Amino acid sequence: KVSKELLELANESNNLAEIVGEYGTWFLNLGNNQYTFSQNEYRLLGEEPYAFEASFEEFSKYIHPDDLQYVQDIATNMVTQDLLIPFTYRIIRKNGQIRYLRGNGKTVFNKSGDKILIGTTTDVTDQVEAQKLVEERNRELETSNKELQAFNYVASHDLQEPLRKIQTFISRLIDKDLQSLSSNGQQYLLKIKDSTERMRSLIDDLLQFSRTNKSEKIFEKAD
Repeated sequence: KVSKELLELANESNNLAEIVGEYGTWFLNLGNNQYTFSQNEYRLLGEEPYAFEASFEEFSKYIHPDDLQYVQDIATNMVTQDLLIPFTYRIIRKNGQIRYLRGNGKTVFNKSGDKILIGTTTDVTDQVEAQKLVEERNRELETSNKELQAFNYVASHDLQEPLRKIQTFISRLIDKDLQSLSSNGQQYLLKIKDSTERMRSLIDDLLQFSRTNKSEKIFEKAD
């Protein structure tokens, strides 16, 4: 009686752990090809425990059509080669909801010498959706960076032409008409010249910045 109570407690603990961890377990006796599903294995499919007979055929009815062949190939290797690598696929629940599941397994022998394949099925929908969101944000960031680089490059080129003309005319004024200006006029003109040179430096820096990620990175050893 004590052993039975301990076994029931262990089973209940396992069931609760599967619910909390959003995973289910299954067993395949490779000798008689008999499947056993845990209660939460059914819940992952949106079904009540033991809603159908545990078998790969019944489970396959919930697999997304685009992933079915992929899962079938893995199942074949699982049975013929005792090999089950972690894999992710989609299932469609009875209510139409699509979930991502990840399977994993390992071959063991029980006390009777039977060869058993023990597997787990984990709901990884949240992780997959989060990864998709990160990838989408990365693509948006990459696009934004490319647009910014293009803007910097074009803007710096477009700004150089009018600045070049301003510098040219300022140079002519200084060479030919500086002495004809008042003292204040001369100071103003020289300040304009200094500002245009500063502007030229800023544009050159902006152009160099836009080329930073495009130029070939050549490294050499230095002391």
